[in-house]
Amino acid sequence: MKRIFAALVLLCVTGVTQAQDADVPLKRAKVGDYAVYKMSGPATGSMRQEVTAVSDKEVTIKSTTTINGMELPADTRAYPIESKSDSLPGNKDVKIVSETSGKETLKIGGKEYNCTWRAVTTSAKTEEREVKSESKVWISRDAPVFGLVKTVSTTFGSTTTLELSEVGSTKK
Repeated sequence: MKRIFAALVLLCVTGVTQAQDADVPLKRAKVGDYAVYKMSGPATGSMRQEVTAVSDKEVTIKSTTTINGMELPADTRAYPIESKSDSLPGNKDVKIVSETSGKETLKIGGKEYNCTWRAVTTSAKTEEREVKSESKVWISRDAPVFGLVKTVSTTFGSTTTLELSEVGSTKK
């Protein structure tokens, strides 16, 4: 379970970094904005990210994750609007190398997202070992929270896909 969670965290870190390199989507964040992702691969599950607070300097996001039917404890963090994720507290041992990039339109849930994609190699140190991942990350200005639309990542020899499945706002 720890390996799966470490891989999921690595996917999120990669997505945040790529989103903030291409654009600064957190500048557009509003309280109540949310994105739900479906995860498939060796494990199945979902992740929901919801904006819970916004100030001039940071955005607070609550993430709830379910893996193989087991709900993990919710994680709430404040992200500096202008900072890249590899410089955020707790991510000092994350190294991300961009390999290739391009543009592509993805159709998800009946909506087309004009995306910038990047293939990256990521490594992060956990308490137990170094985790390496090769990923392709799609980011769109039209996707809420971090702008992440899809990630396909190979970690520990297994491929996991995290894909946007629902977007919206709890504030109407």
